[in-house]
Amino acid sequence: MLEKTLLGVAALYLAYLASFSFFAVFGFLCILLYVYLTAGAARRDFRFSFWLLQIVFLLALASFSLPGLLLLIYGLILFALLGLMGAVFLNKFFAYGLASIAVAFSFFAVLFSRAPSFSEDSFWSQFWWLLFAFAVVYWLFKEYWQTFASWESRKMRLYGMTLGVLSAELATIVVFLPLGFLNAAAFLSLLLLVSRDTILAHVRGFLNPSFVFREITLFIVISSIIFATVSWRI
Repeated sequence: MLEKTLLGVAALYLAYLASFSFFAVFGFLCILLYVYLTAGAARRDFRFSFWLLQIVFLLALASFSLPGLLLLIYGLILFALLGLMGAVFLNKFFAYGLASIAVAFSFFAVLFSRAPSFSEDSFWSQFWWLLFAFAVVYWLFKEYWQTFASWESRKMRLYGMTLGVLSAELATIVVFLPLGFLNAAAFLSLLLLVSRDTILAHVRGFLNPSFVFREITLFIVISSIIFATVSWRI
């Protein structure tokens, strides 16, 4: 598992050194395809998170001049996903909970760093940006629910589409706030974390006042920290 993680990090770094040329990206994806196919019997359960991780960090390294930090974060998330695919974690629920939120945060950070200007950009650039947000959230949480809850496909699609639409709408609102792309990503990831856990608790039948109080407290404390770091000006 560690060897495959280092192989993935090295392949991504080489693609970065080659300025993400076509052959460099193609070689990176071929190496990651090998890593995926040899990851373990549970690889299909986490395939969306795995491939989303590759796309997100290709875009992140092409956008931000922090290769060392980004490669470290990529390696940690990749290691966690490979561990889940190989079924090596005793607490699968906790491990995947952290990994999925890390993938979601990375995705939102790249998404908000490339947010369109709703006053200047064309309708289609705004539409595709929102559609991308909707689709990724839908498939991320569909993957999460299929892993930890045996739901009817109709109910799963309904919850997934609801969270996808909610995420796209919130992303539109957050774009107009002076949060910065990292704070915006953290805020939206927090909202989705609370929504995901609340829905899962409802479906499993252990949604009670103490659970709701804990989730509300978590949301208030972390969101207060996020907004406290923002410079608000009129």
